[in-house]
Amino acid sequence: PTYDEHVRRFVDEVKPDGVWSFVDNSQHLEITKACAERGISVMFEKPMATSYRDAVAMSVKAKKPGTQIVTTPQPPWLRANHTVEQLSQSGELGKVWRVHTVSGHGGPGPGTAGRMVNQAFWGMLNDEKRGGGVLLDFGPYGAAWVRLHLGMPTTIYAVSTHTRQDVYKVPTTTTIFASYPDHRIGIIEASWDLPRNIEQVEVFGDKGSVDLVSNSGNQLIRLEQWAGTEKKAVEPGTVEPRWSDAATYFADAVRQKKVDEFLSPAFHADVMAILEAARRSAATGKPV
Repeated sequence: PTYDEHVRRFVDEVKPDGVWSFVDNSQHLEITKACAERGISVMFEKPMATSYRDAVAMSVKAKKPGTQIVTTPQPPWLRANHTVEQLSQSGELGKVWRVHTVSGHGGPGPGTAGRMVNQAFWGMLNDEKRGGGVLLDFGPYGAAWVRLHLGMPTTIYAVSTHTRQDVYKVPTTTTIFASYPDHRIGIIEASWDLPRNIEQVEVFGDKGSVDLVSNSGNQLIRLEQWAGTEKKAVEPGTVEPRWSDAATYFADAVRQKKVDEFLSPAFHADVMAILEAARRSAATGKPV
């Protein structure tokens, strides 16, 4: 039997309410089709897909009654990220005009400063055709933050670099500039070349700013709010229990038949549009 036949046989025999899938990024559409045709919800870790075309196709499948498609990056499970969103959306920072994000670590795989992964996962991460590479590994965090706080950009310019070519077959750092016609800008840095695990988002408005730094989304390192040059006290706010972790959220989404915007198919199709434009720009050296 083919891989696709194995998946369909599994869901037909088990008849789950939801499937949390851990497969190559390039197989997300295939899994979505098998689940959506049967009214089964499905959740993937970021990225939603390997192309904007696949992401749109998945979004169409999500409209089938009873089917929820969830894309889960790490930031929603850290309370401080919700605080940053609330400050941005409330107007307390003024008009948000600049978002700067840094996401990464020392790289996956053997002999690196990042993290060891199993052989199958490492094979995918080191193969662009299977959806690997730093752009799809850490780019989704920054692209999601930029999309959340600034909306969709009109122009993307990206630069990729490829260090440690004896280990990696794929680029190891990509920097993306997302620009807007009213002079707002988003800066997205995704890297396997950093000396430590870090996920940082800085949101700047014309009245203030907020800076969040965490250890790969799991441990809060710093949360600072500023009104001009004056530092203000800020603490992570409370969140509903469903935001405690990905599994809890997915179970609630299946029961309630509802997915919040930040994890929704439409939102992450936009994220894929940003990343695909970045891939084209880095390849050509021109803005997209």
